[in-house]
Amino acid sequence: MKKIYLKNGHTSKRSKPVNLKAEDEKLFVHEFQKYINNSYYVIKKNLYIKNYDIYKFKYFLSDFENTKMSKYSRTIMIKKIIKELLQQKPLQNSEDIETGIWCLDEKSFHYFHWFCDSLARYVEIIEKKESRPLLISSQLYDIEFVRDSLKMLNIDYIVYENNKLHKVNNLMISSHIAESGNFSNKNINKLSKMLKDAVVADEMSDPKRNIWVSRNKSKHRKIFNEEKLLNLLNRYNFEIIYPEDISFSEQLKIYKNTNILGGLHGGGLTNILFMNEGTNLIEIRRKGDDANNCYFTLASELKINYYYLESNSLGDDLYISNVEINEKELERVLSEATG
Repeated sequence: MKKIYLKNGHTSKRSKPVNLKAEDEKLFVHEFQKYINNSYYVIKKNLYIKNYDIYKFKYFLSDFENTKMSKYSRTIMIKKIIKELLQQKPLQNSEDIETGIWCLDEKSFHYFHWFCDSLARYVEIIEKKESRPLLISSQLYDIEFVRDSLKMLNIDYIVYENNKLHKVNNLMISSHIAESGNFSNKNINKLSKMLKDAVVADEMSDPKRNIWVSRNKSKHRKIFNEEKLLNLLNRYNFEIIYPEDISFSEQLKIYKNTNILGGLHGGGLTNILFMNEGTNLIEIRRKGDDANNCYFTLASELKINYYYLESNSLGDDLYISNVEINEKELERVLSEATG
């Protein structure tokens, strides 16, 4: 199937963290310059979709390239198709969708991946889509930030039922823009502008607030000693927000007026997309982590000043373990960022 290329590959050069220590350069050096591949779309006919997968049963094919973040072998792909065929009779039980756009993968229901991967893919083909609606699984549509962002960007969409096979007669598939955690500069800035233009900020439009995103009401990955740090954060005029307590739309009004956004590595830092060029991000990172640089690279592409502070992990699992912060080190970073 012919690929229609939208943008040529290019090399992205990132600004270094403002407070980079010489001994920490090894954490970031491999991200200072990164090649971003061509972006493209393909149009395919008579495909089947289920949840976050695309199938062409006739040829025992599944489009893992555009539906998965991780790479899978052809053997795994064929096993998955056979399993699907054995579970039901797809040609008889499927429901037809005439046409649509595909921008989903297995991580689309995460806050960061929805905005920086799925919506970024949609933005890339927005001028080529004609009258095609975006296809959204019912599982995704149940998520508040998905529904609200579709509405705020005035995106035409069709919700298809999860765990059920659907035949799509004509499907436009948008490629991933880059490896997750990397970005095409023009693409991510276009998305950021669209999002900011859709948000009506409170009071004046000039960014002025210092916001600390707390994960203390989350199930896992919290700052263990955050309560002890609140007086310090208050001294530097930080407002503490708990995303669970505020609607998505209200959060966006806050972020659009934010000068400094701080918090532990996690989805909440994605909201620098709503902040203005020249504002600031403070990311609390796990000590020695040289793999999770998505907010460093995102900040650089958006021309947002990036500060970091390493934390001590209280467990081995990056996605679950709590961390502890050195109060003096935090004060040093807050002092630098507030100038």
